[in-house]
Amino acid sequence: MKPVFLTLFLFNLMSVAYSNECSQSLNINSNFEPTRYISCFETIESKSFPITVYYSAYENEKTIKENLGMIERAYFEQTQVLRLLEPFGHHSSGVSSSRLSVFLLRGIDSGAMAVDINHSIWWRGMTSYLSHDPWGEYGGEQASATLTHELHHAIQAAYQWRENQGSFYEMGANFIQEQFTMGLNKDYETEINDFLQRPEWPIHYDDNYETYFMYGSWIYLEFLKRHYFKGNLDFFNNMMKGMRSEDETKGLHFIEALELSLPIGVYYEDTLLEFNKWRFRIVNHLENYDGPSTLPIVSFNSIKHVKAKLYGSLFVHSKHKPSVLNLNNGLKFRVEKIQESIYALLVLPKQRSHKSLNDQSDYEFYLLK
Repeated sequence: MKPVFLTLFLFNLMSVAYSNECSQSLNINSNFEPTRYISCFETIESKSFPITVYYSAYENEKTIKENLGMIERAYFEQTQVLRLLEPFGHHSSGVSSSRLSVFLLRGIDSGAMAVDINHSIWWRGMTSYLSHDPWGEYGGEQASATLTHELHHAIQAAYQWRENQGSFYEMGANFIQEQFTMGLNKDYETEINDFLQRPEWPIHYDDNYETYFMYGSWIYLEFLKRHYFKGNLDFFNNMMKGMRSEDETKGLHFIEALELSLPIGVYYEDTLLEFNKWRFRIVNHLENYDGPSTLPIVSFNSIKHVKAKLYGSLFVHSKHKPSVLNLNNGLKFRVEKIQESIYALLVLPKQRSHKSLNDQSDYEFYLLK
């Protein structure tokens, strides 16, 4: 009888230790790291895709399964329909997995966490996991759009996660989100407005989340899809592939990768000139957008001191094509008529370089009539 008693005693002791760890440690907030507490959660595994959902035992399993269904749909759309890479799963600290871990927990931030380099591939793809609060601000009716967006971040990590890609990560995730869950993003109007009201910023500008500009910049990709690619999304897949690199510091900027898919003879600055015409015209016709009906327009009598960033634009009211008094020899300008008395001025470096794409400085100059 002693061995049995000892086994039961040790089992009960371990159960108490487990219970104490899970009850005392699970202070779920924005800094919570769920992979440290894998053993504290219940699990449900997808039967269709390599996805494992973790959740607290006291939660309604119906809600968990509904959210799993949304993740499965997003996974199918992005990896099967668009043929993007499947994300590389991350199970716990230092442990990679063939399955994507998704933590559905009250109080946790909705997001994707890129964790470690996946050393089994030639490029610097990363493992990742997802977290989401089905009962929080981005749950409920927002859940499908949010999970589509965050899953795409995990897919971006699989290609390569680099800090010098400007707005691309939010731009790309929102672009994919709007392809499959249009009308479900509660921040849609704010995002579009924050983007449209800042034409002096380049579409790839990283404002460090001071506004919703980076999220709203997805409409540039929508423009490319319609204007250059006849509605086909293959360009996006090719752009993602083109960004992969063995070296974190030497990979292509997403703009350089994009240019590999553009028609022969068309470059980034050419797309910006066309995009200026498109966004000025389309502002009154965007789906689900009821914001300001015009873009910011610069008006002046004879001379006007202005500033903009490289690859940014200004819309100028003038009867005749405005001239530019340049205070910086490293700049050049392209000015095109948008409509009667409205011109779009594009600020460019004299010589394009990888460095210029990451230049976030303001440049000053004068407009002359």
